[in-house]
Amino acid sequence: MNSSYIWILIPLAAAGLLTIIRKYERFTITAGIAIGMGLALLAWLAPFNQIIDIGPLQMRISSTFSILGRRFVLGSEDRQLLILIFASISLWFLGSILTKPGHMFVPVGLASSAVMTTTLAVEPFLYAAIFILIAALFLIPLLAPPGRPLGRGTIRFLTFQTLGMPFILFSGWLFERASTFSGAQFLTLTPVVILGFGILLLLAVFPFHTWIPMLSSEAHPYVAAFVFYIIPSMVSLFGIDFFSRYPWLQNTDSIFTFLFAAGSIMVLTGGIWAAFQTHLGRLMGFAVLIDIGTSLLLIGSGSGSPDLRNEILPILIPLLFMRGLALCIWAIALSIIRTKTGSLSFLGVSDAGRKIPFAAVGAVLAHFSLAGFPLLAGFPTRLALLERLADVQPGIILLVLIGMIGLLAGGLRSLVVLFAGSIETNIQTPETRAERIFLAAGTLALFAAGLYLL
Repeated sequence: MNSSYIWILIPLAAAGLLTIIRKYERFTITAGIAIGMGLALLAWLAPFNQIIDIGPLQMRISSTFSILGRRFVLGSEDRQLLILIFASISLWFLGSILTKPGHMFVPVGLASSAVMTTTLAVEPFLYAAIFILIAALFLIPLLAPPGRPLGRGTIRFLTFQTLGMPFILFSGWLFERASTFSGAQFLTLTPVVILGFGILLLLAVFPFHTWIPMLSSEAHPYVAAFVFYIIPSMVSLFGIDFFSRYPWLQNTDSIFTFLFAAGSIMVLTGGIWAAFQTHLGRLMGFAVLIDIGTSLLLIGSGSGSPDLRNEILPILIPLLFMRGLALCIWAIALSIIRTKTGSLSFLGVSDAGRKIPFAAVGAVLAHFSLAGFPLLAGFPTRLALLERLADVQPGIILLVLIGMIGLLAGGLRSLVVLFAGSIETNIQTPETRAERIFLAAGTLALFAAGLYLL
């Protein structure tokens, strides 16, 4: 048995089968949760490259799979990443029970998790950029279901992801050449510039960020949040692996200067825009921009480290999981609010918290979590980031704090509008018992995760 069969082919095959029976929504969601949790559990327990005795049978999970001159390598060093990918995808499937994001959500989610795993496994590493684009294409049926035209945000999302891919591919080819000519400054500076432009496009760094707020206001909140989680997480993990494949890059100051600059711009501008938003969906979009910026700053804080991957991953993995948890709860709450009120604008949800308190509280607490509010899930990773920045780039801390304060200000404005709005929103249907249970469990999970990681 090969690891690529288990964590790539099995979810892909399951996605194909569940697509055929996608109209049986309850079964597909249950199957998706079971497959995701099963693969996460197997990643936790499975011994790689060792013989396992199963009764009279013997099985060995090998880490390398070769096809058409390409290798896919998943070993014990990828265990935590596999757990993150498949545990997170199960969480998103669980939330889809309430939000109804469409019949294709589970198949697309499983296919996306398989592609996300492939980006970590494929060799030569250049091909990972192609799989990031494939993941973006898989998400289109969720953003534009049959019968609905492509929105402007979806078109921009697909355009920027498509444009970013060739820049990543070309920079990787140049890095391969530069590794054999370490003394040629041109051969190291040129791929850094090209790689930086590719990252600007893929991660929605200013001024290529416009698709995120547009998508968050035009798409289903749960689908938009899922896209905001999958693609940036994939690119962040791709970036970490990029440094591990080219160790000499860890001593290239220009790359880390770019990461600090891009991350600072995203955190600062995202916080300023968030403070003045009047739409709950767009607020979530700007919170995502800030969180992506913190990921770039975290990777940049590994400047000069002899082993950047092993130094940054223990912080990046919790950051990505907590981002997924907060976004999932926030998106569930926004989906319920939009269903009950028909809008996510401040005017449309004014005073709605009095009639749908669980959804309102869930949205506000998830917002505060991504802003790094103490005791919530996002606080420990923000604290770890600030501690690392204090050692390598203390001047950036002020910009990060301004961004976080701006996002908190947007959250406080949401709180006031939802619970003390001047116009009472007409809500005919209260929250169901299932919605209250889900949201209560989610908000408790935000506190539990924050306390556990402290």
